[in-house]
Amino acid sequence: MTGIRKRTDRRTLWSTALAILVVAAMTVVASAAPQEEGYVEEIEVEEVLLDVVVTDPSGQVVLGLDEDDFIVRDEGERVDLREATFYSNRRYLGSAQQAQELGIAVDAVPSNRYFILFFHHQHDLLPRLSANLLDAGRRAKQWVASLQPNDYVAVVSYNPKYNLQDFSNDPAVITAAIDRAVQRKDFQAQPAATGSDLPSMAAALPPGDVDRIYEALAMTAEGAGAIRGRKNLILFSIGFGEVTGFGFFRPDIRYYPKTMQTINDNNVAVYPVDLMAADLSPFFMINAMDNVLNQLATESGGRLYTTFNNYLTPLEKIASDNNGYYLLSYELPADAEDGEYRQVSVEMASGRLDARTRDGYVAGSGYPYGAR
Repeated sequence: MTGIRKRTDRRTLWSTALAILVVAAMTVVASAAPQEEGYVEEIEVEEVLLDVVVTDPSGQVVLGLDEDDFIVRDEGERVDLREATFYSNRRYLGSAQQAQELGIAVDAVPSNRYFILFFHHQHDLLPRLSANLLDAGRRAKQWVASLQPNDYVAVVSYNPKYNLQDFSNDPAVITAAIDRAVQRKDFQAQPAATGSDLPSMAAALPPGDVDRIYEALAMTAEGAGAIRGRKNLILFSIGFGEVTGFGFFRPDIRYYPKTMQTINDNNVAVYPVDLMAADLSPFFMINAMDNVLNQLATESGGRLYTTFNNYLTPLEKIASDNNGYYLLSYELPADAEDGEYRQVSVEMASGRLDARTRDGYVAGSGYPYGAR
């Protein structure tokens, strides 16, 4: 759902005395230079960011909404929104007659989109997956060729070594990284050069080794966390977890909750693409690990893809799903405790609209992964 950011509000106080106000989740810095009408006080306020995809009954992205159209609850209590900023690629807005009718200034809408292609190597469990992963990579390269200049793609492989090619909008760089990822070749990108305007994950990756897929996912989310807006992690995997007595898998409770909290706290939506989908037949229609992937998608505001003709289909649907979304912001509630995971929900004032988002965030900075 969210990240927490600090913003500065300026408030004029009608007093000649200096004051320091101490309130939960706020740091107050007062100016020492009184003026005729008082002084200007700077208050740093912790801000919760929540990305929401809003669609109509036909599945189309809805334009022209504002703060009054959303009902947001934090730990069950309704909060007042400060902003509802619409993000979209310019091609989508430029071709939408509705945008013109609503008076939306296309050039003023933030247009960057961020995708992370995550290739999970599991051929030790099922040798056939090597061929499936190569096919997924081939389709991913076709998909990259259709993206726009303001679409940025990072490539991650976990084999089980963690490899990262940082965000780029250069198709040649991205496709070369995809080839290395699906062929199980190691690679590591350096942070973008000083002065570069490219978004970077490498600069924010936490130190330490990666021993499990849970840690690989959490590291990816934390690396992307400093980038404002929705980040879409496309996970090519057959799933993971621990088997239950009924033969199905569930997330390992030793690792999953912290991983999920890190994903949500850094505005990352997970879109799993089941690598076993190509092998399913009428005699074996269910991947026992899909429930883990579905939980990962549902709790982060993404979607699981298990039925498709080829791997290009879910990639195109994911891009379409992110043609537009809203980034909502509100002040961190005063009762939030440092390191606490807080549940959130979003409803639409109009019952005809559907809102999809993640289910929580970590307050403050006490969370072990260092999420904001």
